[in-house]
Amino acid sequence: MAETMESNLPMILMLLGGVLILAMLFLLLRMRREKKQPKREEESSPPVSRVTKSAQRPAETKAPQKVTAKPKLESTERKRAEVSKTLPVLNQPVKKMPGIQRRHFEEFKGKRILIAEDNAINRKLILTLLDGLGLELETAENGRETLDRLRNGEKGRIDLILMDINMPEMDGLEAAREIREHPIYDRMPIVALSASTSDEEVRQILQSGMNAYLEKPIDLGKLYRVFKLFFDWQDALPDYKKRRKPVGGLHSHIDRKILDWEKGLRYSNGDEELYAGILKEFFDQYRHSDRQLKEWITEKNYDEIKALAVDLEGISATIGAGPFYDTVTRLHRVAEQKAYTMFPDFIDEYSKELRDLNREIEKYIEE
Repeated sequence: MAETMESNLPMILMLLGGVLILAMLFLLLRMRREKKQPKREEESSPPVSRVTKSAQRPAETKAPQKVTAKPKLESTERKRAEVSKTLPVLNQPVKKMPGIQRRHFEEFKGKRILIAEDNAINRKLILTLLDGLGLELETAENGRETLDRLRNGEKGRIDLILMDINMPEMDGLEAAREIREHPIYDRMPIVALSASTSDEEVRQILQSGMNAYLEKPIDLGKLYRVFKLFFDWQDALPDYKKRRKPVGGLHSHIDRKILDWEKGLRYSNGDEELYAGILKEFFDQYRHSDRQLKEWITEKNYDEIKALAVDLEGISATIGAGPFYDTVTRLHRVAEQKAYTMFPDFIDEYSKELRDLNREIEKYIEE
């Protein structure tokens, strides 16, 4: 008997172990069932505020990011795509066209250009480069003035804008973005001017809706290539109206020894209206400059005297004012040589030549 029990002991132990395992599994399943029952009751009741807040917070923080970022990006890309459909866009630096001189710009006579530049020297440089070539030039000193000029529209349609990207009140990038918001300007090229054209700056220029960029100082060959591209493109459009042709005329009562209007008309490419406008601007701005010159000589303000001579040297040559040109050229030379003691000798001569020139200009513009 004992031997039989001893031989069956392993079997008995295995059976007891199996019973214990089954009992433990039964207890475990029952405990899990009891835990689940309260949870189902909780789910059937209204959500607890703690659960609601933890579930809602991530959705509230993520949602605005998706809503605001995507439309802004889409708007920028869509606007750039619209501009590229109606205007050429140069993503690379403008290549210089060799052999270009000022006279070559007469090809673009009648085109109206707005120069948006806050720096007076840079503004004068561009005006001097393009003055007397038949182009109609206007200026603005910041982006706000540029927008005001476009909205006013009394002086006629603008064919192209040369715009510095760094200006007070409103910079060129912001002004370009504002302009591109209005479809009526979709066919007006905007060319950026900048002394620095890093990759990031170029990206901002093109994203603002500008069509090309030129590095300062302005190179005639690059500027001509830009004009050629955009103006040829404009003239090829069937609905782009041509400007009135220049007219000719004789002015026998004008003293050509003082005001050589024929020479002035040649610089204006035969456009009498343009030439008369230049004369009027000269008359309005400089007719009393002899008083200013005398005051500056008295105050020994030599830098202002030199700046005045530089301005008038180019302008007087353009309008054909020979004797006055000779006077301001010598005044400029004296200023360059810093022979300041000679300045008082110019007061009477300058006043006489200016008075004579004003008289002939009045005759011309009053016709």
